[in-house]
Amino acid sequence: MSYNTFADLFKSLNIAYSMREGAGSVSFILERYVIPNGRYAGRSIDIAIEVPRDFPDTPPYGIHVKSGHGFSPTAHVNPSSLGGEWEHWSRQMEWGVPGSRTARYCLDQINRWLEME
Repeated sequence: MSYNTFADLFKSLNIAYSMREGAGSVSFILERYVIPNGRYAGRSIDIAIEVPRDFPDTPPYGIHVKSGHGFSPTAHVNPSSLGGEWEHWSRQMEWGVPGSRTARYCLDQINRWLEME
């Protein structure tokens, strides 16, 4: 497995994405990602998932969210490596759960984070 499993997942779910290559990671940018659950269900936002090149040995850490989303995040918000119009929401993947080292699990975890906002 590798970070390419994210591309395969997004294609299978018809989620449009672009990629930005970094030295140790690949960022998958999902424009107009539709939040599936929670009080913001149905809302479209731009998010990015920075996937380490050694995935699944190392999980993604948090998510990048484009500014102007209207959330009051419950997590720490830091500057993003993607630029000034992005925020990095500091969140940790529950990586010790059996079956958790998959792209699908990571997307489900991100959806749970967004659901809790």
